[in-house]
Amino acid sequence: MKNEDSVALSQLVGAIKRARRTVYANGGQIRELAKRNAGTHAELICEGGVKSLLTGVYWLDQAIGTLEIVTKRTKKEARHA
Repeated sequence: MKNEDSVALSQLVGAIKRARRTVYANGGQIRELAKRNAGTHAELICEGGVKSLLTGVYWLDQAIGTLEIVTKRTKKEARHA
């Protein structure tokens, strides 16, 4: 893998991490909306949305983990080449 590819891969990992933080922040905002509508259908809808976002965070974590393994392996191979 070329150095440019390694840099692009590292940047992709960074972008996914930023997306993960954004999803978490959005989940927090939705939870605040749910508190304002406690005991209503809107609260249930908000909580369902947060659960869905957390599923997305799980998959983003999986992508980060996989890409970090590839990035570390690539850097290690580059050092030994």
